[in-house]
Amino acid sequence: MQTITAPSYTRNNQSWSAWIGKKGVVLAVTVIRVAAPEFSVYTPYQYALVDFGEELGKMSYMVASQEKTVTTGDKVICVLRKLSQPSKEGIIEYGIKVSLLAG
Repeated sequence: MQTITAPSYTRNNQSWSAWIGKKGVVLAVTVIRVAAPEFSVYTPYQYALVDFGEELGKMSYMVASQEKTVTTGDKVICVLRKLSQPSKEGIIEYGIKVSLLAG
């Protein structure tokens, strides 16, 4: 998977911000233990199928939080995740993941 800079991502894909703060329910989860070289630093990580209901009108696959395990039926929220260390220009690349909702 090719990574792109945060500014170019923002310019090319304005819909990403619609996901931040959206809540859903986990339908299925798998654990990725062996990944492509560009993702190997993140292993193991979870990949979840999340139902966002009528709010976004669809289900989506999302990387799940690495710090806590999510399971089927968990309520989750979309948050930003850091994808890289700052570049020479000081730009940090971000993506979206789901994290467990408190309570």
